[in-house]
Amino acid sequence: MIRDKKKILVLGAGRDQLPIINKAKELGLFVIVVSPKGEYDGFKIADKIFYADITEIDEILEFAKSEGVDGVVSDQLDIAVPSIAYITEMLNLPGIGYDCSQYFTNKNLMRNVAEEVGIPIPRYKEVEDLNSGLGVANDIGFPVVIKPVDSAGSKGVFKVDSEDEFREKFKLAKVESFSRKVMVEDFIQGEQYLSRGYVDEYKLRLFAFADRYYFDLPKNFLPNITIFPATVEKNIQMRMVDYHDRLIKKLRPKFGATGSEWIYNRDTDTLYLVEISIRGGGAFISSDLIPEAYGIDLQPYLINASLNQKNSDVFSANIKNRSSAYVFFLLPEGRVCDVSGLNEIESIEGVLKSFVRNIKVGEIIKSINHKGSRIGPILVSGDTRDEVEMTIKEIQSKVTVNVETDCGKKGIIWK
Repeated sequence: MIRDKKKILVLGAGRDQLPIINKAKELGLFVIVVSPKGEYDGFKIADKIFYADITEIDEILEFAKSEGVDGVVSDQLDIAVPSIAYITEMLNLPGIGYDCSQYFTNKNLMRNVAEEVGIPIPRYKEVEDLNSGLGVANDIGFPVVIKPVDSAGSKGVFKVDSEDEFREKFKLAKVESFSRKVMVEDFIQGEQYLSRGYVDEYKLRLFAFADRYYFDLPKNFLPNITIFPATVEKNIQMRMVDYHDRLIKKLRPKFGATGSEWIYNRDTDTLYLVEISIRGGGAFISSDLIPEAYGIDLQPYLINASLNQKNSDVFSANIKNRSSAYVFFLLPEGRVCDVSGLNEIESIEGVLKSFVRNIKVGEIIKSINHKGSRIGPILVSGDTRDEVEMTIKEIQSKVTVNVETDCGKKGIIWK
């Protein structure tokens, strides 16, 4: 019996996976999503659901075998990368290989390779226990950054200024690590940038560059705005391309969306690699912001490659020169006492989509801990960066949320 449609398995069914699920449906595929039970938007549009945590690779593998799937994908989930690599390798389907996937999801492994190919990185060391970590921190010198070796979403990532604080935060970092290992590294200051592109048949095209800004928080690292295109000089962008390309040539993933995060220190003219990924950018960067700013939708490339279908040439695709951005905000800890303007966000000219949840008076706001504490994103686009920046200012002027805190009434944290 000949099947009418090819089957594609999508790991993850939450909000951020909707674009890749919808794109697969548009391409005429039979879409099966894998996710734990819950209120996930992807369940509403998938053709079939397999209830499992996306890290339960052996269970998913057996299900994929029984279904005879033709490909396995995910887009904005870092945690899905090794699962997909393992399943596709076992089923002899297109993928990057399980060993390769480890380098893109383990910060210590990636730093080791970056150092090997001559890419500047902060001084670092992987540790398993508190005393070893304290020794490394004192060798490097405070302040340091501690982070789980293999987690996502900025969970367990802290700037630490003293030994006492290190003892407190080390436990929080370790519990967020799947391997229970922690990275201790030098705290580097500088301008922050993001680069995005695609790998096709082991070759890299890195074409999208963004400025990344962070909330002014003393201990956490949470982006509030990422805006394309970047304002950084062309020669620094070319350095990003060179460094990123060195890693792709060394690790040889066959295909996939890819991105890298950077800190540039102008005083020393040093471009430090913070992180590199082989997945779509979170907060709808790959699915919405890059197509808006550059006119290239990478999702069909990813889906076709996962099905071993021929792609059009990503290296010859024409690039538009527009601008796009995401915006998040935070709320202080306390009780919401006043809300206005949320329903008008999408009516503001230049706003593509708003993912701001329904904030209600009386709602209790918890302390700020990780990326999940942010509210949004709000996606914005325009013909120029000036237009996008004006739209962001208009959003910030029209949206109000006040919170009763222990220190009195406070409003939205935009920066």
